[in-house]
Amino acid sequence: MKDNFVFFVLKKLFEVSLSLWSLVTLTFLFLRFLPGGPFDQEIAPHPLVREYLNKSWHRDEGLFSQYFSYMNSLLHGDLGISLSNPTQTVTQIISTGLSKTLFLNLLSLFIIYLCAFFICFLWTSTRRLILQTVIEQLLLVLISLPSLFLAPLLIYIFGFYFDVLPVALLETPAHYVLPVVALSLRPMAYLGR
Repeated sequence: MKDNFVFFVLKKLFEVSLSLWSLVTLTFLFLRFLPGGPFDQEIAPHPLVREYLNKSWHRDEGLFSQYFSYMNSLLHGDLGISLSNPTQTVTQIISTGLSKTLFLNLLSLFIIYLCAFFICFLWTSTRRLILQTVIEQLLLVLISLPSLFLAPLLIYIFGFYFDVLPVALLETPAHYVLPVVALSLRPMAYLGR
């Protein structure tokens, strides 16, 4: 039994590693062979700046050398310097937003389980067929609404029409209400059903 579990975990780790490696390799190849470049949409930089960036990005080397330097940088967590904000690295920018994202997702997960438990409790404690039918229909509606439709709808209703909740940034507890509700409604309905 224990050997089966270890084999299962190792198999899943191998599959995840293979998937990540394939994704990274395909991204690298697409960025190298598709038309366009990092400076095509903007004002052309000074030739010395362009030469420095090409050298730091290893664009003046062969394809395999570029690939191995790219993979080495990824494995060491070096994602380079941000082009929009040269004083910060990409890793620093990602890490500043990661804490808020994790908190938002953990809060949503807590709300999902709490509300699903309450729905199940309400469903089993009532003997009224009408209330059970209303709960079931409401859950079906919430399951069928995609999050990409639900989130803008919530923003429009509560952020603009009634103007009771803020719609941007995550500064106060009120700022978390709309994102948490948008992330929680569909999974809560699915789990509650």
